[in-house]
Amino acid sequence: TGADGYPYCNECFYTLFDICTQCGEVEYIDDMYFDKYTGTYYCPVCWEDESITCTCDICGNDFVRDYAMTTINRHTVCPDCYKRNKEHYDI
Repeated sequence: TGADGYPYCNECFYTLFDICTQCGEVEYIDDMYFDKYTGTYYCPVCWEDESITCTCDICGNDFVRDYAMTTINRHTVCPDCYKRNKEHYDI
């Protein structure tokens, strides 16, 4: 059953909707956030929860906190920015 309350086949369901990894709620896929590090979708409520996601101090992108790198100077960086700038950071 989609977020609109109607039944869908698997293919149509996952074209229009997905299930939040954190809370399990069905949402329209266009309203969800995709985390490339986990390969999963999050609903807006869970994505805004600071215990689940954080913001990279370099690129400004939000991502799942489990993948955050914290530098010796207490900066939070995503894995991509860490890899591109690793000579500047010491974990």
